[in-house]
Amino acid sequence: MSILQTTNEDEATGATAAAYAADHAGLGYVPSHTKVLALNPEAFDAWKALQSSIAGSMGMRRYEMVTLAAALGIGSRHCRLAHGRKALKYIDEDQLLRIAANYHDAGLEEAEVAMMDFAVKLSLDPPMKVCERPAF
Repeated sequence: MSILQTTNEDEATGATAAAYAADHAGLGYVPSHTKVLALNPEAFDAWKALQSSIAGSMGMRRYEMVTLAAALGIGSRHCRLAHGRKALKYIDEDQLLRIAANYHDAGLEEAEVAMMDFAVKLSLDPPMKVCERPAF
């Protein structure tokens, strides 16, 4: 039993139905995070705006690469598969397979490897010392 009661796809209306339809069109299915975020349309809109702002500033290719690295860091096969599928729009399959095997040896730009390293590091240790605090 789930704590949250999400709306079934065949019962969705309004903003929830629109969110589900957008995922169906783009992904072919509705991910669980969409179902949960659709419970609060304002929060969902804010999440999409944040995601769009981040991706817009770095480009979708790099956004998906960083997301793949974060999924690697947290050990989520589900997220790696989902974002790997999305990444195929921006990365050819051969390179994506090399990235999945070892992104350090995938022929990426130095900046891309650094971004992925940082995403893995953040995912492994969220309160990490990005900026070392002085010892008092």
